[in-house]
Amino acid sequence: DLKMLAEKLQKLESGDVLIVSGNIPSAIPQDTYSRLLETVKDKDIRIIVDTNGEALMDVLKFHPFLIKPNIDELRDIFGEAITAEDGAAMLQAAGARNVIVSMGKDGALLMAEDGRQIFVMGHPEYDRITLDQEYKRDKSKNLPIELPVNYYPNDDCEQKPLLTWRAHGNTLYGNWLNYYVYQATPYDMIGTPQF
Repeated sequence: DLKMLAEKLQKLESGDVLIVSGNIPSAIPQDTYSRLLETVKDKDIRIIVDTNGEALMDVLKFHPFLIKPNIDELRDIFGEAITAEDGAAMLQAAGARNVIVSMGKDGALLMAEDGRQIFVMGHPEYDRITLDQEYKRDKSKNLPIELPVNYYPNDDCEQKPLLTWRAHGNTLYGNWLNYYVYQATPYDMIGTPQF
């Protein structure tokens, strides 16, 4: 029940994080996320949104802290010719603070608030063999899958995968956590348990 959910959202306090994620079922109004966010618009909370289309565009007026469309969702909104960087900039101009655009095999782009910092990454979440295992699993099932780009030496899937992104992944996450989470998170030491 949306009324009960809206009442629960009223209990959010300053510094809390609200994650709104998923497609809105066709049986309920497509402005549901927007109506829910309207109930918390005066609260000092961080809003993270992962949805698409009209629902995504409709919540930008609430200036979410972070949104995460994928490149296909950007193309559905802005047209096939849009790049991840241009789409992220347009979403920021419409109200988003930080935008992560996932681009499938091409990784992801993070455009930080005000477009001052842009990070373009491969898949830093993968360890050396995860993608190898996924690729070989899908290949063994005869699924249509492309060879991962710049992953195997000489593009030979029989060779051990390269491990060239660990430092970059650690640096990205470390910098992002420090700059956008720790530097902006209010800490109240009163009431902190003693250890």
